[in-house]
Amino acid sequence: MFAVAIAIGSTAAAVGAYYVTLAAEFPPDAVPRFLAILAVLVVTSIAVVYLRHRRFVDRLEPWLRRPSDSVDLDAWRQALSWPARLSIFIGLSAVAVGLSAAAIMIVITGDRWLGLHIAVGGLLAAVLDAIFAWLYTDAATRPLRRALIARSPMLPVTGPGSSASASGRRWRS
Repeated sequence: MFAVAIAIGSTAAAVGAYYVTLAAEFPPDAVPRFLAILAVLVVTSIAVVYLRHRRFVDRLEPWLRRPSDSVDLDAWRQALSWPARLSIFIGLSAVAVGLSAAAIMIVITGDRWLGLHIAVGGLLAAVLDAIFAWLYTDAATRPLRRALIARSPMLPVTGPGSSASASGRRWRS
């Protein structure tokens, strides 16, 4: 699951970088430095998001390997809210990458307009990252939520991570 999320996030970062290289006028030889800086920041961001992902998996894995008759409510709440939490974390991580790349390029080139273009491209990538991460993780964790519901059909659907429709009715995936 995490490898696909990385591919989605990297695609969004590439879209942001492509926008920046088309919209901004780079000084001579600045594009290779920008792409190298961006690559380092994206790899760092992936590592941080991966560590966050491992924290979640490490808490769920023991229970999933030896399930009891009852469902661990903390595990259930984490599984229920994981798509939203991960997408917010990925979005914030992408914002940090974009703003860091903008700040570094302003220091290197002294061009504030270039920094503004990089920041806008980074924000575009962050929005795409967050949306695609939520869509993907929601679909990828649906079997987990179904397995948890099968073990304990009376699981609560209110609280952190649940969503309500306009009519106020709560839904479970």
